[in-house]
Parts: sequence; C-alpha cells; structure tokens
Amino acid sequence: MIPFAVIFVLSLKFLTIFRDVRIHTVKNHRLGHFATNTELSRLNLIEKHRITQRKQINIYCFQTAKHSNSYLAEMWRRELFVLKAPFGQLTYSIAKRFTPNLALKSTVIDFSGLLNADNAALTFLDSEMNEGFKFLKRLGQKSEKGFIC
Repeated sequence: MIPFAVIFVLSLKFLTIFRDVRIHTVKNHRLGHFATNTELSRLNLIEKHRITQRKQINIYCFQTAKHSNSYLAEMWRRELFVLKAPFGQLTYSIAKRFTPNLALKSTVIDFSGLLNADNAALTFLDSEMNEGFKFLKRLGQKSEKGFIC
C-alpha cells in the first residue's frame, strides 16, 4: 500500500502546476476534532479560494479506520473527498514528510471567526429528517419548536 500512496502523492504534487492541492488530516478518532477541525479546514479553504480564485483539489484523510461517530463519518463522506484509513493515513504521512506544503494540519482554533460567518457544511437528508421526526413523535415530543441533535 505504501508504493501506491507514494505514487498518489507524487501525482498530486504534479497537479500543483495547474491547481491548488491540499491534503488534510481528519482526526476522526476524537469527536470534537472530527466535527470542528474538519469544518474549520473546509471553511479555511473556501476563504482561501475567495481570495485566490484558483481551482482547488482537497483530499481529506481519515487517521483511523474506526470513527468516534460513524454517522458523522458518513456525513463527511457525502460532503468531502475522503480517503479512508489506512490509505488516507499513509497518504497524509507521506505528504507531510516529502511535500509539506501540500499537507495541512488540523486545527481547532477559529482565528478568523469562520464558524460564525459561514453556514455549516453538514446537513441532514430529507429521509434522515423524516426519520428523526418519526422518532420524536414516538417519544411524544413536538417537533414544531425545533430540536437539537
């Protein structure tokens, strides 16, 4: 698997001639990092794109095969291009060592206030919302006032 990861990273390095390429680590083994850090990483790239207007290729690499929240992992896979562990972990490790300008660290600090300025990337599908409403109804909860999940 290592040779494939090396070839993949070298290919991405070549693509930097034409596009901004970034490889992100996703700390999927810790819930707070999995949600917040990944969203901050995504929002920082949106902000960078607003400034540079250069097309981007963003690859998000899960660090572990087991997620702190498997449903959150599914939602991120719908929104982002994700490499599962162990290939994602290898890809990020190789990029960090040999092409450090491609590898972005995960951060939990929102220096620019992006979490308040932009909408969240993750949304529920209509089928998921309906399932949630049915569940609340079975519990006797009224959903007209909204709910927090």
